[in-house]
Amino acid sequence: MATKRSKPSNIIPLANTNQVDDTLLKIAQLKTELKRINADAEESINKIRNGAKNTAEPILAEIEKFGTSIFAYAEYNRSNLFGKVKTIMLTFGSLGYRQSTKISVSKKTLDALKEMDMLDCISIKEAVNKDVLSTYPDELIKQAGAKKVVEDKFWYEVKEEEIVNTKNKVAAA
Repeated sequence: MATKRSKPSNIIPLANTNQVDDTLLKIAQLKTELKRINADAEESINKIRNGAKNTAEPILAEIEKFGTSIFAYAEYNRSNLFGKVKTIMLTFGSLGYRQSTKISVSKKTLDALKEMDMLDCISIKEAVNKDVLSTYPDELIKQAGAKKVVEDKFWYEVKEEEIVNTKNKVAAA
Protein backbone atom coordinates (compact mmCIF):
# COMPACT_ATOMS: atom_id res chain seq x y z
CA MET A 1 0.00 0.00 0.00
CA ALA A 2 1.48 3.32 -1.05
CA THR A 3 1.79 6.07 1.53
CA LYS A 4 0.37 9.45 0.69
CA ARG A 5 2.92 12.24 0.96
CA SER A 6 1.89 15.77 1.72
CA LYS A 7 3.87 18.74 0.53
CA PRO A 8 5.19 21.09 3.17
CA SER A 9 3.70 24.54 2.90
CA ASN A 10 6.84 26.47 3.80
CA ILE A 11 9.01 25.60 0.79
CA ILE A 12 11.06 28.21 -1.02
CA PRO A 13 11.38 27.06 -4.63
CA LEU A 14 15.02 26.52 -5.66
CA ALA A 15 15.76 26.24 -9.36
CA ASN A 16 19.45 25.31 -9.42
CA THR A 17 22.50 24.45 -7.31
CA ASN A 18 23.54 28.12 -7.15
CA GLN A 19 20.28 28.89 -5.36
CA VAL A 20 20.83 25.86 -3.11
CA ASP A 21 24.33 27.14 -2.32
CA ASP A 22 22.91 30.61 -1.54
CA THR A 23 20.35 28.96 0.73
CA LEU A 24 23.13 27.06 2.52
CA LEU A 25 24.89 30.42 3.02
CA LYS A 26 21.72 31.87 4.55
CA ILE A 27 21.36 28.85 6.85
CA ALA A 28 25.00 29.20 7.94
CA GLN A 29 24.47 32.91 8.63
CA LEU A 30 21.34 32.16 10.65
CA LYS A 31 23.11 29.42 12.62
CA THR A 32 25.96 31.82 13.35
CA GLU A 33 23.42 34.37 14.57
CA LEU A 34 21.78 31.71 16.79
CA LYS A 35 25.16 30.85 18.28
CA ARG A 36 25.77 34.52 19.03
CA ILE A 37 22.33 34.86 20.63
CA ASN A 38 22.88 31.74 22.73
CA ALA A 39 26.36 32.88 23.76
CA ASP A 40 24.99 36.29 24.80
CA ALA A 41 22.18 34.59 26.73
CA GLU A 42 24.62 32.22 28.44
CA GLU A 43 26.84 35.15 29.40
CA SER A 44 23.85 37.01 30.88
CA ILE A 45 22.67 33.89 32.71
CA ASN A 46 26.16 33.33 34.17
CA LYS A 47 26.29 36.96 35.37
CA ILE A 48 22.89 36.53 37.05
CA ARG A 49 23.94 33.18 38.59
CA ASN A 50 27.17 34.66 39.94
CA GLY A 51 25.30 37.64 41.34
CA ALA A 52 22.71 35.40 42.96
CA LYS A 53 25.45 33.12 44.34
CA ASN A 54 27.28 36.07 45.84
CA THR A 55 24.06 37.41 47.35
CA ALA A 56 23.04 33.97 48.66
CA GLU A 57 26.42 32.98 50.19
CA PRO A 58 26.08 35.00 53.41
CA ILE A 59 22.49 33.85 53.82
CA LEU A 60 23.46 30.19 53.34
CA ALA A 61 26.37 30.65 55.78
CA GLU A 62 24.01 32.09 58.38
CA ILE A 63 21.52 29.23 57.90
CA GLU A 64 24.41 26.75 58.29
CA LYS A 65 25.57 28.54 61.47
CA PHE A 66 22.03 28.41 62.95
CA GLY A 67 21.61 24.76 61.99
CA THR A 68 24.95 23.85 63.56
CA SER A 69 23.97 25.73 66.70
CA ILE A 70 20.66 23.83 66.95
CA PHE A 71 22.50 20.53 66.38
CA ALA A 72 25.06 21.39 69.12
CA TYR A 73 22.22 22.25 71.53
CA ALA A 74 20.40 18.99 70.71
CA GLU A 75 23.56 16.90 71.11
CA TYR A 76 24.49 18.54 74.43
CA ASN A 77 20.94 18.12 75.81
CA ARG A 78 20.08 14.86 74.03
CA SER A 79 19.34 12.80 77.14
CA ASN A 80 17.07 15.50 78.61
CA LEU A 81 15.27 16.42 75.38
CA PHE A 82 14.91 13.05 73.68
CA GLY A 83 14.63 10.59 76.54
CA LYS A 84 11.25 9.15 75.53
CA VAL A 85 10.59 10.96 72.23
CA LYS A 86 12.46 11.23 68.96
CA THR A 87 10.91 14.54 67.87
CA ILE A 88 10.25 17.80 69.68
CA MET A 89 7.57 20.04 68.20
CA LEU A 90 8.16 23.76 68.73
CA THR A 91 6.23 26.84 67.63
CA PHE A 92 8.42 27.53 64.58
CA GLY A 93 9.52 24.03 63.66
CA SER A 94 10.61 20.70 65.01
CA LEU A 95 13.81 18.85 65.68
CA GLY A 96 14.77 15.33 66.51
CA TYR A 97 16.60 12.20 65.54
CA ARG A 98 15.57 9.69 62.91
CA GLN A 99 17.02 6.26 62.71
CA SER A 100 18.77 5.87 59.39
CA THR A 101 20.19 2.69 57.95
CA LYS A 102 22.37 2.40 54.88
CA ILE A 103 24.49 -0.31 53.36
CA SER A 104 28.15 0.37 52.80
CA VAL A 105 29.74 -1.91 50.19
CA SER A 106 33.33 -2.62 49.28
CA LYS A 107 34.97 -3.69 46.05
CA LYS A 108 34.62 -7.32 47.18
CA THR A 109 30.86 -7.18 47.82
CA LEU A 110 29.68 -8.00 44.28
CA ASP A 111 31.95 -11.03 43.97
CA ALA A 112 30.99 -12.22 47.45
CA LEU A 113 27.26 -11.94 46.63
CA LYS A 114 27.82 -14.04 43.50
CA GLU A 115 29.76 -16.69 45.45
CA MET A 116 27.03 -16.80 48.10
CA ASP A 117 24.40 -17.21 45.36
CA MET A 118 22.60 -14.04 46.54
CA LEU A 119 21.77 -13.03 42.98
CA ASP A 120 18.60 -11.22 44.09
CA CYS A 121 20.91 -8.60 45.63
CA ILE A 122 22.49 -7.83 42.25
CA SER A 123 20.88 -5.44 39.78
CA ILE A 124 21.03 -6.47 36.14
CA LYS A 125 19.44 -4.29 33.48
CA GLU A 126 18.33 -6.17 30.38
CA ALA A 127 17.97 -4.28 27.13
CA VAL A 128 18.28 -5.06 23.44
CA ASN A 129 21.69 -4.11 22.08
CA LYS A 130 20.59 -2.83 18.68
CA ASP A 131 24.15 -2.28 17.48
CA VAL A 132 25.02 -5.94 17.97
CA LEU A 133 21.63 -7.13 16.66
CA SER A 134 22.19 -5.17 13.44
CA THR A 135 25.23 -7.34 12.67
CA TYR A 136 23.10 -10.49 12.44
CA PRO A 137 21.48 -11.74 9.21
CA ASP A 138 18.03 -10.37 8.39
CA GLU A 139 16.49 -13.83 8.84
CA LEU A 140 17.64 -14.07 12.46
CA ILE A 141 16.61 -10.50 13.16
CA LYS A 142 13.12 -11.32 11.86
CA GLN A 143 12.95 -14.49 13.98
CA ALA A 144 13.74 -12.33 17.01
CA GLY A 145 10.66 -10.21 16.30
CA ALA A 146 12.65 -7.25 15.04
CA LYS A 147 13.29 -5.83 11.62
CA LYS A 148 16.00 -3.85 9.92
CA VAL A 149 14.70 -0.58 8.52
CA VAL A 150 16.90 0.93 5.83
CA GLU A 151 16.10 4.40 4.60
CA ASP A 152 17.81 7.26 2.84
CA LYS A 153 17.95 10.21 5.17
CA PHE A 154 18.43 13.60 3.58
CA TRP A 155 21.11 15.77 5.11
CA TYR A 156 22.94 18.99 4.52
CA GLU A 157 25.72 20.82 6.26
CA VAL A 158 26.86 24.38 6.11
CA LYS A 159 30.40 25.67 6.19
CA GLU A 160 30.00 28.02 9.13
CA GLU A 161 33.71 28.77 9.36
CA GLU A 162 33.55 30.08 5.79
CA ILE A 163 30.84 32.51 6.88
CA VAL A 164 32.92 33.70 9.85
CA ASN A 165 35.96 34.14 7.62
CA THR A 166 33.88 36.04 5.03
CA LYS A 167 32.45 38.32 7.74
CA ASN A 168 35.96 38.95 9.13
CA LYS A 169 37.30 39.83 5.66
CA VAL A 170 34.37 42.20 5.01
CA ALA A 171 34.78 43.83 8.44
CA ALA A 172 38.53 44.28 7.88
CA ALA A 173 38.03 45.91 4.48
